[in-house]
Amino acid sequence: MNEISLSGRITAMSKGDVQPNDSAAHCILRISVGHRTRFGETRMEVFTVHAWNKLAHWAQNNIALGNYVLIRGYISLYGAASNRRTDITATHVFRCMEDESMLVPLAMKEKEVPQQEGGEADGRELANHP
Repeated sequence: MNEISLSGRITAMSKGDVQPNDSAAHCILRISVGHRTRFGETRMEVFTVHAWNKLAHWAQNNIALGNYVLIRGYISLYGAASNRRTDITATHVFRCMEDESMLVPLAMKEKEVPQQEGGEADGRELANHP
């Protein structure tokens, strides 16, 4: 199955395509994601993420530039073979708070984060949060 998860900061956002009560709303996010290469160097990449319909409305009302987000979705290819563009279509967007070395979706902020014996949060519970 074509599925991808990314976490990073919002660097750009188009809010102009989302109108109240618009059933075909479209919001475009640019996410900056850092990762390590096989040589141990840190590299930053920017991905374009498309949110549609209710998710676009939610993003418009709850996401701002600089917010740290977790995106779940699928890869979409556009254009002819000679000029192909790869974007991500979001199925879930979580705005996260940064708590030391752990990211917690804000939906969990009100609830207590599950603890393991070592006192660290169980990442599996957070990753499976709808």
